[in-house]
Amino acid sequence: MEERPEIVSGKTRKLQTACGSIYVTLNYTEDKELFEVFCTSGKTGSCEAAIVDALTRTISISLRAGLNPENVIDQLRNINCPKIENGGKSCPDRIAKAMGDFLEGNRDKSSYESRRGEEDRDDHNLYEECPECGEEAYNPNAEGCSLCINCGFSECS
Repeated sequence: MEERPEIVSGKTRKLQTACGSIYVTLNYTEDKELFEVFCTSGKTGSCEAAIVDALTRTISISLRAGLNPENVIDQLRNINCPKIENGGKSCPDRIAKAMGDFLEGNRDKSSYESRRGEEDRDDHNLYEECPECGEEAYNPNAEGCSLCINCGFSECS
């Protein structure tokens, strides 16, 4: 299992769930590979917060052990919140969205893709100038929503 370096880079996104806002922090290595995930909500001390904490710790250990993050995303996507009668976006689903958007924005830099033998995309076809920070790190098509991998700007957040 990969040891945690002293310093890692990360991005935090605010996302809406059926139960309110959550803040998902994705930390990554110098190679832009996901390394660990944290999530907080307004319900500190609740059973929900404890379960989300346990989930993100498990995701982080999986990532450090080398599990492809897309396998994690596939398991968490489309889990509905049982508190809402007709279902609604759950914390696990929103964590999967944040992870998927990150991977989509970094697909050309990810060694996970090369391990699977897929071709890398050309940077110039993927990124545009971000309307927020001005860097050429804006992917207008990240999982159906825009995302800047430099500043975290998204039109969907």
